[in-house]
Amino acid sequence: MRHVTRLSACLPEPMIRYACPGCQKPLKSTVANGGRRARCPTCSLRFIVPTLNVLTVVPAPAPPRPPAAPAKAEPQPTVPVGIQFPNGPSIHAQVTQNTANDLAKVTLGGILVGTGVFLAAILFGRGGRA
Repeated sequence: MRHVTRLSACLPEPMIRYACPGCQKPLKSTVANGGRRARCPTCSLRFIVPTLNVLTVVPAPAPPRPPAAPAKAEPQPTVPVGIQFPNGPSIHAQVTQNTANDLAKVTLGGILVGTGVFLAAILFGRGGRA
């Protein structure tokens, strides 16, 4: 009589890896134990060993893309700006159009606020009269 060894007896049994639902300790078990009750050796929690059809495969995240090369900014047109103080020095500069627009907005805003304060003082204040 010939001795016949089954091929499956020579191969190691496939294992599944999972974490304890209580303490998250990494555990492993044979595939044949999937669906059976087990106890965590660390925290003694009783749980059901997951089966292969319950386990999900999560793809590895894609490697981060290298940052895109910054687009070369077009040089903005510049405009001359000058401030002349009465009986004093003057300041002159070359600024971009956006900066000149912002300067004009701030100046106009200051004039409007000053005018509003002046009119409020005239209309609602006593103006220094007794």
